[in-house]
Amino acid sequence: MVREPSVERSDVESVEDYGEHKEVLRRDFWYSCAYCTRTELETRAKGFEIDHYVPISIAPELKHSYANLMWSCGWCNGKKLDLHPPEEAQREGIMFFRPDEHHELDHFTVEADGTIEGLTKCGVFTVEMLELDRDAMNKLRRLREELGTGVASMRMGIRTLRGINLDSLPVDGRMHLLRSLTAAAKMADDLEATWQQLLVNLSKSEDIDPDPAAGAGQKRRKATLDELRAQHPGKWRGREYSRDQKSERTRKTS
Repeated sequence: MVREPSVERSDVESVEDYGEHKEVLRRDFWYSCAYCTRTELETRAKGFEIDHYVPISIAPELKHSYANLMWSCGWCNGKKLDLHPPEEAQREGIMFFRPDEHHELDHFTVEADGTIEGLTKCGVFTVEMLELDRDAMNKLRRLREELGTGVASMRMGIRTLRGINLDSLPVDGRMHLLRSLTAAAKMADDLEATWQQLLVNLSKSEDIDPDPAAGAGQKRRKATLDELRAQHPGKWRGREYSRDQKSERTRKTS
């Protein structure tokens, strides 16, 4: 079953400068990156930017179109640049994930350890091109899962305890249970209150520190692009890919 898109866009009026859409874009995308899902709070160190899903270099007529704008963190926008698969590849599903047309559960699976895999060609392409499987993101997703599961379990336990018939307990037992419920509820509230700050600290420190595995990710990314280009020889757009091709031609002619 194909799910409804993760993001529902607002109806907006046409503007002369796409930057005027910034605030409604942020709200529609839940203040989160369209591609990696990190929130503005979680990735404060990298900043957020307006990304054109179809690059301006390909479709300048869509430059100010709200439907073509994505709210993106600096990392994902920096990796995506104006990379855009040719139409032949897109017909086979090779494209960047876009939450206003797709649902993440149809294209990605996340394991308990935080690792992510693409379920479709769109999912695989997005994971590899934006390096969503890097260590920093794996840790972030794992922490989200652990904290979310912990809070949910605690809330369920509190509901179960509250369902106990106090009249069936001795007076001392009633007071002990009430004190335990109060303490547990406060602990759950405190955990939720610190959840976002923990995520901020993790994502901020991981992404601005040197990543020892960055080279491997870039090699996988280039290998994937080379393979896709061989399978779909249509014109590929993208400054970063063009630089790779230029370097390769330089090596061959030198």
